[in-house]
Amino acid sequence: MLLKISNVLIIIILVSVGFCTSTLVANVSEECMGNTHSNFLFPSCFSGQVMYVYDVYSYAKTLDSGCPQIQTLNVNVSDGCCAYYDASEDCGMRYYGPNGDLTTYSDCSGSVSCQKPVGWNDTIKECNQSVFLPQTNYMQLNYHCIEEIQICSICSCTVSGTSLYIWNGEYPNAVNDCSLTSGCSCSIKSSGGSRIQLIAFDIRFKINSTSNDCAQRLHIQDGESEFDIACDDHNAFKKRTVYISTSNDIKLRLDNSLEGSNGYFWIQVK
Repeated sequence: MLLKISNVLIIIILVSVGFCTSTLVANVSEECMGNTHSNFLFPSCFSGQVMYVYDVYSYAKTLDSGCPQIQTLNVNVSDGCCAYYDASEDCGMRYYGPNGDLTTYSDCSGSVSCQKPVGWNDTIKECNQSVFLPQTNYMQLNYHCIEEIQICSICSCTVSGTSLYIWNGEYPNAVNDCSLTSGCSCSIKSSGGSRIQLIAFDIRFKINSTSNDCAQRLHIQDGESEFDIACDDHNAFKKRTVYISTSNDIKLRLDNSLEGSNGYFWIQVK
């Protein structure tokens, strides 16, 4: 059972919220697979910003491109070998990190900059083997830079704007002990009667290992309606709309029954 231990109220007032707000700028970092000092991704934002990594892809060039499978100090590689051109020249797939652990996303999201080695995938299931390399030879990391002033901890802040962000205050570290975080809540209001969208950036809530029940959630009160964002809403860092309100005034509450540091969340509000 989820426990509500503390009760901290914050108010987020959204001004002129609607579906036509400005879009986030897409940033890209690309690099070839290899064993040289340059075979690392170096995404970065300006001071006062943090990044959100939303898509990482590994790509293979065509066999006739002349691009090597692995870049070495003894092999000259053209810039075109390490960058996406189009679907006829590049075949790829989403990259989930070594062993699918999402660390390429989690190690960078919430930070101003990071460094990640280029990984690879076999292409046999996704790409025509008579056309493309048998393994991907470069990687593309896609990210947004978010102004820190627009980000609010669910446990402590008051902020207004046309597009805002709420995360667990410890992010990119895990949600703190339930005695400090469970029951943290906020009221979200939009002007002009506009509905409110909640877009998941990162939902990684944890299950109680003893009961096998979800032990963390974001509970939404929307007039007479209630809705939960919980463990089964894990999104692997893919942007996804998880809720659209029926009113212009909702309440969001974090419930957490786990001791110690567990789970993560970061959502966009617009």
